[in-house]
Amino acid sequence: MAKNVLLTEFLPAERAAADDLQRQMEVIKSFLVLPELLDAMMGFALILNKQRQVVFVNVAFLTFLREHEALPHVGQRVGELFHCVNSTRSPSGCGTTKYCRVCGSARAVAAAVEGQAAVQEFRLQSQVSGEDLDLLVRGTPFNVGEDGFVIFAAVDISHEKRRRALERIFFHDVTNTASGIQGLASIMMDVEPDVAIHDFAPKVKVASDHLIEEIISQRDLSSAESGELKTKTAAVNSKGLLEDLATLYSHHQVGKGRHIVLAPECSDVAMITDRTLLLRVLGNLIKNALEASPSGAEVRVSSRREGDRAVFTVHNLTAMPREIQLQVFQRSFSTKGSDRGLGTYSIRLLSERYLKGKVSFTSSPEDGTVFTAVYPLTLD
Repeated sequence: MAKNVLLTEFLPAERAAADDLQRQMEVIKSFLVLPELLDAMMGFALILNKQRQVVFVNVAFLTFLREHEALPHVGQRVGELFHCVNSTRSPSGCGTTKYCRVCGSARAVAAAVEGQAAVQEFRLQSQVSGEDLDLLVRGTPFNVGEDGFVIFAAVDISHEKRRRALERIFFHDVTNTASGIQGLASIMMDVEPDVAIHDFAPKVKVASDHLIEEIISQRDLSSAESGELKTKTAAVNSKGLLEDLATLYSHHQVGKGRHIVLAPECSDVAMITDRTLLLRVLGNLIKNALEASPSGAEVRVSSRREGDRAVFTVHNLTAMPREIQLQVFQRSFSTKGSDRGLGTYSIRLLSERYLKGKVSFTSSPEDGTVFTAVYPLTLD
């Protein structure tokens, strides 16, 4: 018998009573060869009850959990087994938070509970593995007597998604920049030498610098994900850093027709950190804010000191749609098209794993969108 617990922002919060859950686990164990077949699978396979609680875990998933020093507990749901960061945002657990509305796993399981098989991509940030996972999941309904269950099968596609995303971003951005250089070179061949040198050579230099920056950016992101990126600390002044970025992006294509300004309250904060990575993070925040802003709009940047932390803010007046807010830091999610979603993901990855900081945001129609990045004054 199920009992009421707490309110939910998406799927029902109720869970099966302990005696019902134990009985369901025994039913599955005694169901012909099904457990043996699921144990023979190389991918993850679970069986859930109507309350989306796990009543069976196959060997492959148990191995994954043991490798990360975690074990399943009776009555858990899928997100709780994976230690999804969103599963702890509500006392009612997996499936009941506002973030679960855009979760592929929650949607697939909900459909299967209603009797409809469903396939979805499932992205999560796992506290167990310490990394983002991309899974292809399938929920399939089946009944044993009067009990309804769901077979939840999952294949880890993280490496494939990462490879595809990196390749598409790299080829997209590098091709665009190289095409610009090619166009400028063609024009230079058709004008007088003095004009070519005076008017077009500086533009070729800027475009070629941008091309090298794109290549280095992708190299660093690949190294960051594999844990091979090494930090190099140096003295940094926050205000000077923001002034450099404002100058850089005012001449960038995304800054065309838009304005980057330092907020009047911006103060200079002395830091010891990795300047290159901090430039990469703040540059991405500014670039994203510019891309989200209409022509003529203003993007305001600032820095300040709070105790032993440096706080950076990037503010634009455009609000993000709710669905985007719920997924903004996930790998492979983007508003810019298929497999273009590593910008904000790289901001979180570099900030948390290498700069020992934290990035957050607020967004509303009244105040626009403010991204806040907080870092230690000294990177140990």
